[in-house]
This record gives sequence, structure tokens and C-alpha cells, in this order.
Amino acid sequence: MAPRKRELIVVSNRLPIALKSDSKGWKAKPSSGGLASALAGVKQNLSFKWVGWPGADVPGSDQPKVKTMLEKENGFTPVFLDQTQIEQFYNGFCNSVIWPLFHYLPNFVDFSLPFWNEYKRVNEQFAEKVLPLCKKSTSVWVHDYQLFLLPQILRKEIPELNIGFFLHIPFPSSELYRLLPVREELLKGLLGSDLIGFQTLDYARHFASSCVRVLGTDSTHDQVIYKNRKIHFGTYPIGIAPNDFIKTIKAPKVVRVRKKLEDQFKGKTVILGVDRSDYIKGIVPKLQAFEAFLEKNPSKRKSVVLVQVAVPSREHVKDYISLKQQMDELVGRINGKYGTPGHTPIHYITNSIPFEELTALYRLSDIMLITSIRDGMNLVALEYTACQKEKDGVLILSEFAGAAHSLGNALFINPWDIQGVSNAISQALAMKPAERKKRVAQNLKYVEAFSSLAWARRFVRNLESGEHELPPAVVDLRHNLPILKKEYKSADSRLIFLDYDGTLAPFAPTPDLAPPSNRTLSLLKKLGKDKKNDVYLVSGRSRKVLDKWFSNIPIHLSAEHGLFCKEIQIKKWLQLAPSNNDWVNKVFPIFHDYLRRTPGSTLEKKTNGITWHFRQSDPELGEWQAHELTIHLKESLAGMPIDVIRGKKVVEVRPQGVNKGTLVKHALSRVKPDAFVLCFGDDRTDEDMFSAVPQDAWSCRVNGRNTAARFVLPDYTHTQKILNELSAL
Repeated sequence: MAPRKRELIVVSNRLPIALKSDSKGWKAKPSSGGLASALAGVKQNLSFKWVGWPGADVPGSDQPKVKTMLEKENGFTPVFLDQTQIEQFYNGFCNSVIWPLFHYLPNFVDFSLPFWNEYKRVNEQFAEKVLPLCKKSTSVWVHDYQLFLLPQILRKEIPELNIGFFLHIPFPSSELYRLLPVREELLKGLLGSDLIGFQTLDYARHFASSCVRVLGTDSTHDQVIYKNRKIHFGTYPIGIAPNDFIKTIKAPKVVRVRKKLEDQFKGKTVILGVDRSDYIKGIVPKLQAFEAFLEKNPSKRKSVVLVQVAVPSREHVKDYISLKQQMDELVGRINGKYGTPGHTPIHYITNSIPFEELTALYRLSDIMLITSIRDGMNLVALEYTACQKEKDGVLILSEFAGAAHSLGNALFINPWDIQGVSNAISQALAMKPAERKKRVAQNLKYVEAFSSLAWARRFVRNLESGEHELPPAVVDLRHNLPILKKEYKSADSRLIFLDYDGTLAPFAPTPDLAPPSNRTLSLLKKLGKDKKNDVYLVSGRSRKVLDKWFSNIPIHLSAEHGLFCKEIQIKKWLQLAPSNNDWVNKVFPIFHDYLRRTPGSTLEKKTNGITWHFRQSDPELGEWQAHELTIHLKESLAGMPIDVIRGKKVVEVRPQGVNKGTLVKHALSRVKPDAFVLCFGDDRTDEDMFSAVPQDAWSCRVNGRNTAARFVLPDYTHTQKILNELSAL
């Protein structure tokens, strides 16, 4: 019998269909989109259902027939909303409150919240459709800002439900988020989730900060503790399906359209803009920057054109009507000022264009200009990159678009800096072919590696594998110091495991700048001379470094996270586990790519491992790149006997099964079963030690909370103080 498929329910404001009626009844046509294509590949391993609004006001008499049709043909469960609900829920609260505030435009927000009650009612209406489909083993994946309240509603009814949430738009800074009168309600709704995904590290960080400031939660870099639950959050930048674009470029229809466009723009350099007519897209500053470029470069006025596609959006909303008028007037003025018979500087397209024509434009254009003043991701940047495999066009990208965190080889601009954007256009025009080619190749690597399908699979995998129960309470070791001293003093045999960096000594900017102080050496020497003590310094550093620093100290040494051990009696290094380096050639190019992309980072080559340090890098860039590097390595090395480890300001690759726990087991086998055991460490690599020591051991995590250790301490100075007190007994 085939194994039963796991169940996933996707919930979004809109179903991926276009629903229309004619004289023969209602028909549903699949609509294209990043989410629909991303989830298409996930369906293979899951029993898959989708809940959402079908996109039309269906009369009550027709709803049973439409419901049956959608369930039978597509596996969709519709949530029917009438026109009043659509107006108050979507056009009202969603787009007059959440959308502008989360895009850093509080002046567009209606803080009187006239549609808040309808927003709550619609979220409850969605829950009424989702709950009957759920079992305790079901996973539910909720999408975007329209459904912030849904996770908590579902959690209240089925506490065991596995709930994920992904926010496609930015999450604003806590200072801005706290302007919301209903700030607590939205966060509490969101914290009904088990896993929350954001497009960038900034958005995730803002979310955590808002939880701390608004709800007073405990938060780490990837968890929020709320109501005795552990809610994981992280960055999951959405991708596209690059092969769809690569294949379409070669389609006969696209080739014909491209040939027509090439004839139309023969002898011209084409700058392309593709945006919805939304104030967040920065079309007005883009037009102003292009005008500044033409003003500054008279010789380019007849050879450079801007093709601006402005897809209509929210055409009946007052602010959007005003924006459209402003753009129309600006385009007319620029074309009137710089246009000549036979030449129009700005080709202004104010309607949606077919996918084939869009792909042809992507392929044709020499420069893509994206000037979003705030954007969750901006998939246009990724789509353009996918179409530039042979053309080598230049991507000019706003630093305020989420894609700026992913496409590190674009030309970055501040869209508010009109002259700066104008200068970026000049820089792109002057860029040499070799540099253009190199930039496109690097960006294309990212687009192909982090596709929409990879995004969906990664999120679902993490949602289903996560453990959300709280760890046992961890106690500050200082509160138990009298008991520790008593047991230490009375013990006949003691086994002491000590990490070095961050545990016995502060971190240094680079590995070679962290030799032990005389105080640390004196402490270790005193502990090692006690005949009752077997002291193991268990470090991730190389044998060469440990020999250089500690060879004259009477303690045992362990290098490269437990792979090698040098005990006092033997006086030579022993390898505790088998390993090979077959994987090194595959890993080095990946490490060097991130080394180049992350200023201040360094590589450390060990006998059986490679460590990437980013302590001297910009902290946010370093953490972001470390996150991406970890994912990249895990995907590239899948199936190989290799572990990818995130430590403090490091990412390390080492042979599988080699960790500090290996050394602990080796040492425990050489002492009496009732030996006193003391174990200090400070990061994830030390968790293997904490798991390997006996349950009643005095294990302590320095500067950390979520740990398998029994105790915690604030920093290395307290480790030294306690060890000094013990050594004096």
C-alpha cells in the first residue's frame, strides 16, 4: 500500500483563478502567478487543498454550483465575499491601513480604522472554511497581510494544528508599526503560527522587535516565545520559475515580437521599467531621474529611450487616481520638452501586456530601472535577470526593494536621490561588456538556485519538521554556586570540558587575534595541575593553533570540534573519527563566492573542515549572507556525509558525525562512571557536548538561553570567575 500523503492547506486572499460568468454559467480559468507556480511542485508529495476568495461577487443562488465546480475541478474551497465586504475588507482596512503603513507611508493611512470590524469578520469567515478541512496532523500555510488574524483563530480551535504564515510585503520598523491602534491584535493573530516567513532579514528583525516592544515577548534571532509557545521565524525570499522565462524567450511568438521591437528601437539604448501603478513603486521619481539624465546628457537625448509599463492598479481609489494623473502629466511634459519628430524619449504603456510581450521586452532592454520606494521583494528584478543570460543587460535596483538583499551584483540606488539615479543610468551605459556579463552571471546563479519551487519546498519542509514546544527552564549557574562548590570539593575524580572562544575568552575580530591572556593561561594551568582533574579544552580551532597557545599547559586538547584529541599522557594528536576530503573541491567555489560578496569575511582551512568567519563584516549583511550560505551549502551537499554548522559569526563545513560530543564520549569512557562532570560552552557547536554529558552533569551555556545545558551564564567573565573560585577550593 502506498504511503498516505501528508496534508497541506494553503490559504490566501485570492484563489489562483479568474472566475467569470456568461450565458452558459460560471467558468474558472487558472491565473498565473508566483505563488501558484511555486506550489505546483509541492503538490507531488502532499494532499493539497487551497482556500480563498474566487475573485468575483457570486450571487448566493450560484454559490453552491460554483463551490462544487471549484472543488471538483481544482481542489479549491471558495470563501464567498459580497461587494460590501470586498470594499470594506480589501479596499478598506487592507489597502487603506496595512498596505501604506507597512510600505512606510503613514500619511496615506486612515487611522480611524473604519473597516476594522469587517477585517475581523472576514478572517473569521476564512476560518469557518478552513477548520472543517483540518485534522490534528494537517499543516496550514496562510499567506499575506489580509489574513493576519487567521492563525490565532485556527490555533484556538485546534491547538495541535501546524500553522505557517508567509508575509509577502515588508514588515515595518517597530517605531512605525506601533502607530497602529490595533497593533496588539494583529501581532497576537500572527503569533498563532508555528513558523512565520519574511522576504528579508530586515523584515524579520522588525517583526521580532515589534513583538518585544508591543507584547513584551522574549525573542532570539529566529524565535519568539509567547504564551508558552515557541514561534519560529526566518527569511524565505521568494523566487520565480526561471525556466519559464528561459523557455519562453525562444518561443516563435516571442522571437517575432522581439524582432518587431528591435526594428522599432533600432539604434536606441532601451531602459525598461515594469511596475504596477502604485505609489510604492516610485514611478514618479523614476521619471524625474530620467528627465535629469536627459538634461545632463544632451548627446544621449536621441539615443536613449525609457519604456515604462505602468499596469493599472486600484483605479477607483482616490490616491491612485491622483498618482496616475501625476505620471501622465510628467510623461507628457518630458516628451514635449525632449521629443523630436521621429523620436519619443518615454514610451508609456498604461495597460497589462501579455507574458510573451513582457518577456520580449525583458530580453530586448539594455537596462532595467527599478525605483521602488519600498517593496516586499520585486519579482520583476528576478524575471529580468532570468531573461538576460545572453543579452547581459544592467539591473539598476532600489536598495529598498527586497530583491536588493538577493541580487548583490545590481547597481543599487536610493530612489529619492534623483541625481544619484541619473548618475546610475550613466554608469550603466558606460559599463564595459565584461563587467556586465560578470554581474548578470552572478545574479543569474542566485535566480536559478533559489527558484519559487525551492522557496515553497523549503518553507513547507521547515514547517513540518519544526518542534515548537518550549525547552525546560534553564537556571543561572550563579544561583547554584554553593551546591556546585560543595560537589566539586567532595569529588575524587573530575572531568572538565571547556570551550575557548566566547567561553573562556572574548571573541576577537579574526581568529589569529585571540591568543589566551596570561590570566586565562594561569587559570587553566591551576585547574590542570589538580590531580583530581582531567581538563579538556574542546575547540573548533586547528591543532597548530592549540599547540602554539597551550602546549605548556597540563591539560588535554581537542581540535576541530572533536575530530582530533591530544592527551597529556600520549602527547600526540589522535584522530577520533574517520573522515575524507572528497567534498572540498565542491565546497571551495561556494565559500569563495560568499567571501567575495561579503567584505570583511575570511576563510579558515582546517585539516578536515572549512570555516567562513564574518565577525568583521557588516553585522546584518554578515548574518544574511551566513543564512544564505548555509542554505546553499546544505542544498549543494545534500546526500554527502557532511555537516553544515552555524556558529557565532561562523559557518563551518565538516565531516558528518564529527562533533564535540564525540570527544566527550571518548573522555567519559576513560573515567569512573561516578566522576564529577563540568562542561562550559557558548554556541551551537557546544550543544553536542551538552547532549553527550550525563544528565546530572554541571553543563552551562554562556550567553545563550535555548540550550540542552542545565545552566546559563551571561558571559565569559563569569566563567572565569567561577572556575577561579573552584580552583581555589
